[in-house]
Amino acid sequence: MMRRNVNITYIIENNGVYGLTKGQFSATADVGSVMKGGKVNDIPAIDLAELAITLGATYVARSFSGDRKQLTPYGARRARASGQCDFQMSSAHV
Repeated sequence: MMRRNVNITYIIENNGVYGLTKGQFSATADVGSVMKGGKVNDIPAIDLAELAITLGATYVARSFSGDRKQLTPYGARRARASGQCDFQMSSAHV
């Protein structure tokens, strides 16, 4: 889909953890993150925005899901863009 530049928007909600897997880091966890048991993440995180840019997305944005003032203009810009778009929202893990 991405290589053909189809007019589609991916909305990625990222809280940085796998909530049900216990004992493993998510693919987007920062290097140096520490689990409750003391295990340190030594694997580099996947940067989804960088990956989208590398693969040719026409519009890429990253924001915090709790910040409506920041999210609104991003949505408006996306509406004016054409082609494949990637919108990553970080959210707090609760």
